[in-house]
Amino acid sequence: MPIGWPSLLPSRMFTEGELARVARPSTLSSFVTTPSDRLAAALAGRYRLERELGAGGMATVYLAFDEKHDRKVAIKVLKPELAAVLGAERFVVEIKTTAAMSHPHILPLFDSGEADGFLYYVMPYIEGETIRGKLTRETQFGIDEAVRITREVADALDYAHRHGIIHRDIKPENILLHDGRAMVMDFGIALAVSAAAGGRMTETGLSLGTPHYMSPEQATAEKEITGRTDQYSLASVLYEMLAGEPPHSGGSAQAIIMKIIAEPAQSVTKLRKSVPPNVAAAIDMALQKVPADRFESAKAFAEALANASFVGTLGAHRDMPRGVTRSRLRDPVFLAMSAVACGALAVAVTATMRSRADDAPVRVTRVALSMPEAQSYSMRGQNATLRHFALSPDGSVLIYRSVKSDTTGIQDQLWRRRLDELSGSPIPGTEGAELPRFSVRGDFVSFVARDRVGVMPTQGGPIDWLPASTMSGAAWGDDGALYFTRQNRIARWAPDGGDPVDFPFDVQSSAIEVLPGSRAVLMWPAGQMTAIDLSNGKKTTLGLGTNPRYVPGGYIVFSRIDNGAVAFQPFDTRSLRTRGQPVSTVDVPAEGLFDVAADGSLVYLEDRSSPFTQLAWVDRTGQRAPIDWIAPARYDQFALSPRGDKIVGSIETGPGAWDLWVYDLTSRVRLPITRDGLSRRARWHPTESALLFVHDMLSERSSLKAIPADGSGSAQPLVRLTSGASDAQWTRDGKDIVIRMPGASARNIFRFVPGKDSTPVPFLNRRFMDRNPVLSPDGRWLVYTSDQSGRDEVYAQPYPSGGAVTPISLAGGSSPVWSRDGRELFYIGNDGHVWAARISLGDATFRVESRTRLFSFDGIVTDTHRSAFEVGPDGRFLVQLRSDDGTGVRLVLVRNWLQSVTAEKKR
Repeated sequence: MPIGWPSLLPSRMFTEGELARVARPSTLSSFVTTPSDRLAAALAGRYRLERELGAGGMATVYLAFDEKHDRKVAIKVLKPELAAVLGAERFVVEIKTTAAMSHPHILPLFDSGEADGFLYYVMPYIEGETIRGKLTRETQFGIDEAVRITREVADALDYAHRHGIIHRDIKPENILLHDGRAMVMDFGIALAVSAAAGGRMTETGLSLGTPHYMSPEQATAEKEITGRTDQYSLASVLYEMLAGEPPHSGGSAQAIIMKIIAEPAQSVTKLRKSVPPNVAAAIDMALQKVPADRFESAKAFAEALANASFVGTLGAHRDMPRGVTRSRLRDPVFLAMSAVACGALAVAVTATMRSRADDAPVRVTRVALSMPEAQSYSMRGQNATLRHFALSPDGSVLIYRSVKSDTTGIQDQLWRRRLDELSGSPIPGTEGAELPRFSVRGDFVSFVARDRVGVMPTQGGPIDWLPASTMSGAAWGDDGALYFTRQNRIARWAPDGGDPVDFPFDVQSSAIEVLPGSRAVLMWPAGQMTAIDLSNGKKTTLGLGTNPRYVPGGYIVFSRIDNGAVAFQPFDTRSLRTRGQPVSTVDVPAEGLFDVAADGSLVYLEDRSSPFTQLAWVDRTGQRAPIDWIAPARYDQFALSPRGDKIVGSIETGPGAWDLWVYDLTSRVRLPITRDGLSRRARWHPTESALLFVHDMLSERSSLKAIPADGSGSAQPLVRLTSGASDAQWTRDGKDIVIRMPGASARNIFRFVPGKDSTPVPFLNRRFMDRNPVLSPDGRWLVYTSDQSGRDEVYAQPYPSGGAVTPISLAGGSSPVWSRDGRELFYIGNDGHVWAARISLGDATFRVESRTRLFSFDGIVTDTHRSAFEVGPDGRFLVQLRSDDGTGVRLVLVRNWLQSVTAEKKR
């Protein structure tokens, strides 16, 4: 079993008698007969050992239970011969330097110490497998997966190197794949061992590093080791993930080390021809023998792996057999041909130099926009995953949302910053505003605040408010008009006055981008980019992506769903079709949030905090209790079982891949249910025997499926969904299914009876944006969110008969959830707090008796299109906690990006 990885099989637990003997010193000698027994006795009262997980060259790892913090941990114990050389005091002092590191791709260090002669350190117990485990099972990785994992590890290494810490033992065994994402283990342990041992390591015959992944300077015992050593080792790991074998192999450690010192590795493309040239060139450069010939940093290595135009600077003759170069230089025919070639090259170089001034290479620059703490970008609120910043068409002015704090409380406000200035200034009257957009000429800015669209001059001035309210963002056309969506229709408003005018066809997305000539728009419902002709409503599907922006010259720029990178693709505004294949260029983390100016400048949001969220319980007062035995992850949605003893989560297992996992809150077992990467939005059957979920949500093949909740069987299709689905759930008797399905003539909530209906039947037949359907515990009432009043509110309606609509929220609300007894209904108000509505139900009546404001949802993940929380049997709320409050993000400006890409395509 790979080091550090648990099994889903039952663990061995100590009996009460064994624990009693461990606790009594008088009987300890009769009980302790093995090293593990000695260790268990030494750690008794702090950690309870459960079983050995595996062993490596330096340590043995055990699964243990942390008595103080009530959690499972992994304890690594150094081998006795190594511990004897090191000494406890020096080792513990050195290892503390790594404990302060905090990075999403570094497995943290919880504790370390000495007990009865054992030197140990404690890490989180996280499920998954190492790269070694997957290589053993599959031999090779997919190219995109291998590159992504390498870039994640490089990001962790860059962080450590900037803090003066070098890993020194990067290898497949030390890289954990947790839900598909890389986490580096034992970070700094090799440094601690080396520093603690001083010069005695070589005297004992012990060495640091694994031969296949050692850098040449490690192999020759250089005293000065830099971060480029880790870079070499990481390149060796990537090489093996792609080729199925490391760069150098041999029959013994000595043979491998000699090859590392003396022989260049053959190009990875010799073993796998499909490896992209830039990836092969990056590996080539990172594997150079001389550290100074490698990349200057792990970050530069990662950037080269993502840069399709990277060609490298070294290793042009590395694959030429020995002796070939020297013998050919003695060949007169070769010399004569070389002379001719050199003459031609001289002519070409001269011509190139003459034209260099007119054809200078475009240099791309990337700068983080530093902002004072009081002016930092805000990701607060229910729409945190939307873009709340905008770059002017000439790239000179940035409008962004920041937090305003005064005697009236904390709220968001728009700020304006000229990029030739060091700080920005607040824009009066924009309190609570979001989603700013510049007009095509850059003279006006639109935004959404208090459910209305406002328009103001870019340089400041009075704000004009549209005469009709809307919940969506807006975009400008080059005709000077503002376009937006309301009640599933596109509307146009001319700033010279008058009411907005709706176009006579339905759409299924609120986000919008207006194309040149103002004759068509781009939308991206459920991540499917679509061009819509405003003259007739004809739709043209473009492909998967979000946030598409048109830039002059005939291109669209958008965020790819699979890897989060900004993609660039030619676009014909006449036929409304793309040409060629999208080209990924700039990596944009944090949900693909970016804006691009007409001059080719680009600004994007960089999330420097953890990409994962933590499941937690929150009581009615707002007290939070993280479920720390469940590792942080990226959740698409989660749901509590009817008895409240299990959680099903749709978890991101790779770029754009989602699978279902079940957590048993009683036994603390984590069970994988699906493994296809296409499973999302799961809900429980009333009996807890099965799970209902949406399969292949972003495809035309989208369908509802059911699968046994214990993972014992395969998924069975129930019905095909022609327009996708964002949520579905069984009724309380398990006989029919309520589906939230965008599109289909804007009938957003459907009913489907398996065995009776061939397709879902509309329940709410209207044009409003209806979502978040939840059934009452008795199954007689359907509660949902709707914008029928012009803003989101929560309503109730009899089910399945339909009938009179009863409003529940009064000042805006979304994400309704029933209490388990059906006497209360909870929802999130527009003030960011959870509200509890006391409900009285009669045979045919629904009455709200009172409304009570509970805790703030600030710092808790929510989404207006899916459930934001669940209610447990004890009345507490199950939520996702954000990794930070927005201070871990920053805006990054990229200049000349568009010119660089277009120039490269021309070449």
